[in-house]
Amino acid sequence: MKVQPRTVPVPTRDSELVERIRDDLRSMRNGPWYREGYWSISPFNFEEGVTPGELVGKRVHLVDITGRVAEQAAGMAFSVQEKLELARALSAAGVPEMTAAQAISKPKMQRHVEAIRAANLPIKISALAYSEDDLRAAAHAGAQIIEIVILARPSIDAAYNGTHIRTEDELLQRADRLITLAKSLGLEARSGINDVGYSRPGYVERYVRAAVSAGADAIQLADSSASLGPRALAHLVRQVKHAAPNVSVGVHLHNDFGLASACGVAALEAGADSFDVSVNGIGDKAGQLDLASFAIAIEAIYRVETGLKFERLNDLSRLVQDLTRTRVPPTFPISGDRTFQAVMKNTAMAEHYIDPSFLMPIFPQRVGNRSSLGLGRHSGDFGILRKADELGFTVTEDQLPVLLEDLDCWFEVHKRLIADDEVITLLSKNGCRRSTESS
Repeated sequence: MKVQPRTVPVPTRDSELVERIRDDLRSMRNGPWYREGYWSISPFNFEEGVTPGELVGKRVHLVDITGRVAEQAAGMAFSVQEKLELARALSAAGVPEMTAAQAISKPKMQRHVEAIRAANLPIKISALAYSEDDLRAAAHAGAQIIEIVILARPSIDAAYNGTHIRTEDELLQRADRLITLAKSLGLEARSGINDVGYSRPGYVERYVRAAVSAGADAIQLADSSASLGPRALAHLVRQVKHAAPNVSVGVHLHNDFGLASACGVAALEAGADSFDVSVNGIGDKAGQLDLASFAIAIEAIYRVETGLKFERLNDLSRLVQDLTRTRVPPTFPISGDRTFQAVMKNTAMAEHYIDPSFLMPIFPQRVGNRSSLGLGRHSGDFGILRKADELGFTVTEDQLPVLLEDLDCWFEVHKRLIADDEVITLLSKNGCRRSTESS
């Protein structure tokens, strides 16, 4: 006679309780806060006055800067082939633009741009330019978009570029020269203010008017020092829109305070429509605005359009982890190995028996990830019985209390995930038998 496991202590799938809960969930999911197979979020996001109505349906432009900012971090450099592999993955995920190189005047960086252009991918290539030589090098290599970097103050520009500029007027004159040259070379010109948080009051509007007058196609606000809070950044975006209502406004954000996403959302609400993002938030210092979590958040909560193919995001994350040899934390948004893992008994039971997105706002398969059941101190009988069944073991009523105590002690000692072979050892130690065995 086969040893029978203890019955998992939850209602059956067709019980009255389960159906009542499911009916209640369905009643909540009859509006824009629920998109079948994508996400399930709170209706409060769509209360009148909460989400700005003008953002609904708005298209935003994502500029991937992974290939540039990863190389600004210590110890990191991509080969031409690796940069091309990244470009292919970004293109497959629907990313419309990548900044492929930092120091475009270096012949090796030009070869990176040339290789990507030669692949004829449906992704535009941009580069940064600090000088006339940078502009000519970018155009020669095949970049289509140039981000012209002008600093927020004369002293900072002197530090970055070795110039002898002393006044804001001279900064504006340099911007005019570079924008004019960029347009003559057939480049789309995105004119940026770097370290914009250090700008003198009034400078941003002066700069915008001068840049647009010179022919700039877009304005970029780069908070490289991460000195702006969300409201301050939104204030500067509104200044740009006031000075040039029809100009595209982009932002470049660092995550030093952990506020990159908050600043990105604030900029979006203020009128920004272009965002520098990096895969896994990689970059120098504390990193950048993360591509996946930011894009999904603004599509789900603000109903803007990014054009991303969400199902490719996890593969893209893993590629960058491999290229950089840098692993994301297991609970990293969207791409972490444990991001969609239920551990607590009640949560795990609800996810398994009632609804797969009971407490998870994003459907993992939509972003190329998967849900899983993890074991922890509070997984309880449901967790261990499910794992035992998965591994082909049965657990009797008498074995269960000792097994749970052993498991609890194991976590106190090891403080890490328990591998399947280690679970099997615990099950065997407590006399649990394979389901194929008989007594």
